[in-house]
Amino acid sequence: MNADFNVGFIHEQSFGEQEYNHASLLEFHGEKIGDGIDKAVQRFEASIDGLNATMEKNEELLNMVRSFEMLPEFEEALGKHLQELEVNSLARVGNERRQIATLEDILLVLQSEFEVLKEMTEGTIAATKDLQPQIDDGRFVATVLEARTPFNQQKISLGFGRGIVETFMSTACHATILAAEDNFPLGFEFLVGQPVGVKPKGKLTTSWAIVKRSRMTTTPSREGS
Repeated sequence: MNADFNVGFIHEQSFGEQEYNHASLLEFHGEKIGDGIDKAVQRFEASIDGLNATMEKNEELLNMVRSFEMLPEFEEALGKHLQELEVNSLARVGNERRQIATLEDILLVLQSEFEVLKEMTEGTIAATKDLQPQIDDGRFVATVLEARTPFNQQKISLGFGRGIVETFMSTACHATILAAEDNFPLGFEFLVGQPVGVKPKGKLTTSWAIVKRSRMTTTPSREGS
């Protein structure tokens, strides 16, 4: 999920921002910038694909968390680190205002944040296309600078939104990593001598390490850990 978000969404939007900036500079020199703005829009459209993939992965993780019991040791440590990192005091852009105490809470809030980022991106794309007459006439920069256009508002809001979600996501994920580290090798016995071929029920992902061992096909042994 992190790769889809950081590469598929953030990376694409970063390149899109560069295209907007480059086109603006070209217009200062009297050049037509329609192609440059089109490239920016294409990058932002591609970022929506990355965000859709992120939301699909997040939903998969949410279904997994709901399907298995969690290690109580992990849940206790996670709650502690969420408080220490003050995750509940972080800003959010979505409508999910729940207090975060569990992994499920984190994923539910992230899903809401991703949905709003998608809406913001779509709004920025639409506002850009609405400026096509000004772009064709070489008045893109002048129009953006002379008034608070919908484009200004959408693009600025999206920029702030990206930063807010990045901060929330990285901090919440850091809490889960610290919780797993606190209890290592609990749930990771397969890394420290667990016999090959012992797997949990269902799809094998890195997240299964925090699933309660009693729900696995074979109960892992902690001998040699």
